[in-house]
Order: sequence, then C-alpha cells, then structure tokens
Amino acid sequence: MSDSLKQIQQSLWHHITTAIKDNDGLPFVDFMRMALYQPGLGYYSAGLKKFGQAGDFITAVELGSLFAQSMARQFADVFKQLQQPVILELGAGSGRFCADVLTALDGLSSSAQYLPEQYLILEVSADLRQQQQQQIQTLSDDLKRRVTWLDKFPDTEFNGVIFANEVLDAIPVEVFQFKDNHYRRLILNLDNDQLVEQWHDFPDELLSQIKARELTLPDGYRSEFIPHLNEWMAGITQYLNQGLVLFVDYGYGRDVEYHPERNAGTLVCHQRHQANFNPYHDVGAQDINP
Repeated sequence: MSDSLKQIQQSLWHHITTAIKDNDGLPFVDFMRMALYQPGLGYYSAGLKKFGQAGDFITAVELGSLFAQSMARQFADVFKQLQQPVILELGAGSGRFCADVLTALDGLSSSAQYLPEQYLILEVSADLRQQQQQQIQTLSDDLKRRVTWLDKFPDTEFNGVIFANEVLDAIPVEVFQFKDNHYRRLILNLDNDQLVEQWHDFPDELLSQIKARELTLPDGYRSEFIPHLNEWMAGITQYLNQGLVLFVDYGYGRDVEYHPERNAGTLVCHQRHQANFNPYHDVGAQDINP
C-alpha cells in the first residue's frame, strides 16, 4: 500500500469513527456513502485507478465500442422524434462511453442529424472527471464542443436521453434483518476501535418502504434495499421533458434476490479483480455493491 493511499484511508477512517461517536452509531447506508463518496477520500472520490486491468473491475464499456454503438442506435431512434436533443449521463466512469457513443452517432449520418446538441456529464468524482476530460480530448473539435460537465442536475427541462451504466449498484443501501417477525436496521458502532454490527428499529418512513415489498422471509434473513428509490427516480425524470431514461445494470429477479437460501444478502466488494464479502475490509480502497 502506498503512503498516499494509507493517509487517505486513515483520514477516511477518522471521518467514519467520528460520525459513529457523534451519533452513537452509524447506519450502514451512511457508512457505505462515506466509504464510496466522502469528498476527496471515498473510493469514487479519491484518485484510485478503478477501471481496466490495472483497476478493480471491468465494465462492458471498457471491453470495446460495441456496447456504445448499440446504445447509439437506440439514442438515434429517440432523437428522430425530438428537437435539439441532449444526452445526460450520470456517472460517466472513464469517459469512454461518451467518446464512443458520440463517435457512433456521428457515423450514423453525414448530416450530423443524430448528434445531440449537448452531451452533459454529471460526475461527483473530481478524479474521474479529469480522466473523462482526457478521453474527450481524443475526439474531433465538433464532438468535443458538445460535452459539458455538471456539478448538479440541469436547471431547466430538456429533450433527449438520461443514461447511466452500472450506477444503480453504486447507490448506498440500507441493510436489514428480518427476525422474530420484525425488520431491524443495521447500525455500525465501535468496540476497541473495531466496527461491530448492531440491529436497531427502523424509522417509520423506512420501515414502510420495506413492508411495501410484501416479502415472505424466513427468520434471520438479511438483505438490502435502496432507500427512497422511487423518489430518487422521480427526481431524475422531472428534468426530462420528452425522451428516454435508460439505466443499464445487472442483478437478480425478485424471486432469486429474496430466495430463502440467499439469506446473507447480496453485498459484494471488488478489489484488484477479486471479490470478497467484507465491506469493512480496506475501507475506501474497494468497491461495495449490492
């Protein structure tokens, strides 16, 4: 481990333990948010190599341009019906998808009729934004000028496409346990400076979100859910006047995800192309996904 990474992890650990002490415990969802997104320190916020062979995982985007070319044809079908279309990508990774999809759209017509007026990238990581900007510099001037980075969602509605690849599995989750016919919330606390798990009652607003799923679970069952997911999705779609919201991700169907034998949940961590199931290991230096 490099000295810089060690310092980053020490600072992140200080933030996490301080939050635990100040609040007499920390919900897992807040721990995951800090581990991944704490400004300048979290996994997605610090300057760690994440994608490709030198990183921790490989997405479809990094394997070649075919994925982007396929999406470009879908986008073009939408753009045919819209005036001055815009693409908004949430979490653009290395920037390769943006570069490849613009190139593919440019190649679909000699008149550039399928190109978006703007390609907006909403990126929370300063490090990834820098990588994206380097990738976009490989494009022609006409394509480069269309790309803009945002710190927040646009101020006005637009027509076009909102796209995200493998973003849903990077949203922090609540961890729950169903025991003695009650749902309990995972809270982290400290014992001799080590993280320990405790189970507390859910606030009513979160408890209602679990009960709305109408799950039939065995005693002791443990799993996760994204809190306020419906509100989050509604908040995103409000920026789109006409067009398409397209999220690409991987997961289980309801029957498989909540199968009685999957009683330990679905959380998995990735580091150097190895999977493990301990989110408290190497905090800030590994990805955490449900």
